[in-house]
Amino acid sequence: MSQNSEVGTKPEHADAADLPSRKWQDVGLEQQGDLQLTVATFNVQAEAFEYSTIPWGRWEQRRLRLVAAMMQGDPDIICLQEVDHFDDFFAPVLAQHGYTGIFVPKTKWPEKDGLPTEGQAIFFRSSEWELLASHCWTSFDVRRSRKLFSNWTAFIRPSSKDFEMHIAIDERLAMLPQITVGALLRSARCPKLPPVLVVSAHLKSRVKPHVLQRLTMPPEQLKTCQFMAFASAARAALDGAVPLIFCGDLNQPLTSGGLQRAVVDCGFVDAYGYLAQPANPEHPQPIDFILIDDAPSIKAVAMLELPSTQELFGPPGRCSRWLPNAYYPSDHLALAAKVAFGKASQSV
Repeated sequence: MSQNSEVGTKPEHADAADLPSRKWQDVGLEQQGDLQLTVATFNVQAEAFEYSTIPWGRWEQRRLRLVAAMMQGDPDIICLQEVDHFDDFFAPVLAQHGYTGIFVPKTKWPEKDGLPTEGQAIFFRSSEWELLASHCWTSFDVRRSRKLFSNWTAFIRPSSKDFEMHIAIDERLAMLPQITVGALLRSARCPKLPPVLVVSAHLKSRVKPHVLQRLTMPPEQLKTCQFMAFASAARAALDGAVPLIFCGDLNQPLTSGGLQRAVVDCGFVDAYGYLAQPANPEHPQPIDFILIDDAPSIKAVAMLELPSTQELFGPPGRCSRWLPNAYYPSDHLALAAKVAFGKASQSV
C-alpha cells in the first residue's frame, strides 16, 4: 500500500461539487495478518434532522452524495447512523454495489412528520462476508408497551426474528431511547479465521435538563456511561471470544478525559488516534470513532485522512460555514480504517 494512496472523490450527483480528495495514511505498523478489511462509519444525517433552509441541506440533494462519501474508502463493511431511508434508498442503492444490510430503528415513538424513526444500519459485501448473527442492544425495556414493541419491530430488517436481542442493558439508561446494532461476520476468503463482531453505536447528544437531573450526572458523564454500557454489553455478548470493532457517533471528540479513559478501560484503541492531527483549526476534530480491540491479533494499519477546513467549506466567502453544503453532504464526516487481523497481525 502506498503511504498516501488516493481514493475516489467523484460523487454520483451531476450538480454537486467533487468531494474533498482523501488519501490513505499508513500508521507505520507492519501490515501483516491473515486478512485485511476496510471498515467505514458515517452519520448520514437523517432527513428528519436536516437543515432544510440552508443550501444543499435537503435529502434529495444529499442522498447520492452520501453514497459517494461513504464509498470513498471502498469499504468492506459500512456502519451508518441516523438512517431513515433504509428500505427506499440505502438498501437498494448499496445492493447495486454488492452490499447487504441490517437495520434497527431507535426505540422511540411515534414517527416524526410521517418518517420512519431513524436508526442504525450495518452493510457488508455479501460476496466477501457471511453474516453469522445479528445483535441489538437497547437502553430501556421496549417490551413494556405491547404497541411500542410491535411498532418498533415492524421496522427491523430483515426482521426482528433475525436478531439476538439484548434488552435494557443498564438501568441507568432506562430513560434514553438508544440502540446499538452488531453484525457477527465471517470472511468467505478465510473461513478458518475467527469471525469479527462489528458494532454501530450512536450516543445521545442532547438530553433535557430534567432527565439529567433525574439521572444525577452531567452530560459528559452520561456519554461516558452510555459508551461503557454498550461497549461492555457488546463484548459480553460473545464472551470476548472474537475480535471487536466498535464504530459510530460519540457526538464529542475522543479527547475528553472521561471518554478517553473509558475507551482504554473497555479494551479499545482509537484507530484515528494513530494520526498526528495538526493542532490548528484547519483540520476539524472528528466526533465519530472507529475503535479496535487492543489485542495482538487485530490492528488498524491505515486511516482515511481527514479533509481540511478549506476542503470542506471552500475558499472564504464561497460557501456556507455549515455542513452539509455543496462540498459535503452530512454534518458528520465519514471515517474509514484498514484493519489487519489474524494470528500474524502483530507488528514486528
